Amino acid sequence: MKKKFFSLILLSLFFLFLIFPETVQAGAKEGLALWYNTMIPILFPFILISNLLIATDSVRYFTYPIIPLLRWFPYLNPYYFYALIFGWFCGYPMGAKSIADLLRTGKITKQEANFLLPAVNQASPMFLIGYLGIHIFEKSYSFGQILLIIYGPVLFFLISGLFLFNPSKNERILAPSYKKNSMSLSMEHTIISSFQIMVNIGVYMMIFTILMRLLLLLLPESPLLTLFIGFLEMSTGIAWIHHLSFLTPFVKGSLIFALTAFGGFCTMAQTYSVTEGLHLSIPFYLVAKILLGTLSFCMAFYLL
Repeated sequence: MKKKFFSLILLSLFFLFLIFPETVQAGAKEGLALWYNTMIPILFPFILISNLLIATDSVRYFTYPIIPLLRWFPYLNPYYFYALIFGWFCGYPMGAKSIADLLRTGKITKQEANFLLPAVNQASPMFLIGYLGIHIFEKSYSFGQILLIIYGPVLFFLISGLFLFNPSKNERILAPSYKKNSMSLSMEHTIISSFQIMVNIGVYMMIFTILMRLLLLLLPESPLLTLFIGFLEMSTGIAWIHHLSFLTPFVKGSLIFALTAFGGFCTMAQTYSVTEGLHLSIPFYLVAKILLGTLSFCMAFYLL
């Protein structure tokens, strides 16, 4: 049944692409331009260095700052700190990639990966201060307020999980399907694998931008449709919500924070791409991201 439904969607898209080639071309150009001008300069260097850190096992140096915490949380995996650094400071989908790399090399378990994925896969501070703080909100909110609204619910999620989710030492055993330090040390292989990830991200951005343009063209214009389309792709959706005239500034701001915490369905597709083959729980990721987006919406609505 799922296969037939997916085939029907693909056939529909095929004929839509034939009927509206100009819309498809415009969407493809817009998505690829955003990928080329924004994502490659920002993400590719971090993906490359991340692969090298994992391949050379240099990632262990990121774990030193949390060693004192092991006195209170003896079963806390020190590699959590590496995932948090790359996820929070490098932005979507680097958090998902760091989780995938740690799982493939046996440094975290599958259960830990499922728990950490929605928490570490977040928007970067550069995106928050540059795009949200300056471009969208025009410095209406301080950087501290923005960080609190986005990362506050994530910290609550992590701290709650540390008490509810407490894996024993026996659970932190390398799964038979993964091999420790299996990533290649070849620089050429590292560059190719890093660029392959970037290509996958670019394709998803192009596809979702095309879908957004087709939906705007085919469906009757309505506020709910605009909001739904805005949640397909985060960067474009934030701009669309910002220009909605029927919403008050507080509601618009709260929705923008919710979308940023949620990440959009395009980011979810990118997350699935970089974790492909690991069989992580996408439903749990979706529910957790909706929860984080809802908490960010509530915090923004009542605090700002």
